[in-house]
Amino acid sequence: GYALVIGSEGELISIVTSSDILEFFQTRTVDSLYLEDVESSVKELILHCFVDDKGAFHQTELVNAIEEIHSSINSIKKKYYKAVGSYLSMVKSSEKKVDSQAIERSFQKMGITSRKTRFEELSFNEYIQLLTSIKRWAFYKDIFHASRESVQNRLEGVRDIRNQLAHYRGEITIIQRKQLKRTSEWISRCL
Repeated sequence: GYALVIGSEGELISIVTSSDILEFFQTRTVDSLYLEDVESSVKELILHCFVDDKGAFHQTELVNAIEEIHSSINSIKKKYYKAVGSYLSMVKSSEKKVDSQAIERSFQKMGITSRKTRFEELSFNEYIQLLTSIKRWAFYKDIFHASRESVQNRLEGVRDIRNQLAHYRGEITIIQRKQLKRTSEWISRCL
């Protein structure tokens, strides 16, 4: 079968066949499988870092590592609190005491919030940050046989492709598709 695609002026724009639709979904599915392979491999490598020689998993260390990647939010929050305190000291206000709850609510209006610390809830970008953390790179460098920056760049490329597909920002190019496949194959060999 086929479908005619007609434009707003009544002109024929395209003819779409069942083969076209099948090819589209097949390509999209393969892309999604490569993305899944990369993300699940990254997660597995991260978790492996928090297992000791006896096979014991260290959840507290993982939570601490997650909190470290979120520390930039806390740094911004501290600067914000100082700025508000500085402002209050500059204005002639009878109320010099800082209301912590009010400052917290106003900080939240900026749209910068702390993320949850559950590993399963992290974004792909946060997984990249955990994997390429300078503090833990010594553990991974022999696994990847590549520089931290190289691994980070490669995974950030996958992140960009993932976001393009997930947020319907157009189809990926043949080069991006090859990059996705190569990264999936490469990281699978690292496990």
